[in-house]
Amino acid sequence: MKAAEQGDADAQYWVGKAYHKGRGVSSDREKALYYYKLACDAGDAEACTMYEQVLQEKKGRKTILGGFISALRK
Repeated sequence: MKAAEQGDADAQYWVGKAYHKGRGVSSDREKALYYYKLACDAGDAEACTMYEQVLQEKKGRKTILGGFISALRK
């Protein structure tokens, strides 16, 4: 965690992955996005891919929830 906070892109990627998968920490999509974005901005291509994946997951979840809520209101 300390290396990630000090700007190590590889560490940022792995911290993002830990938060994304809930390994060793509670699963937290927002923290995963934060660390993946830091690593992506530092040039880590895999972090960029994971950042986009988590964004799509987040967007998909909102779409699914929105559809479910709309269906309940009918």
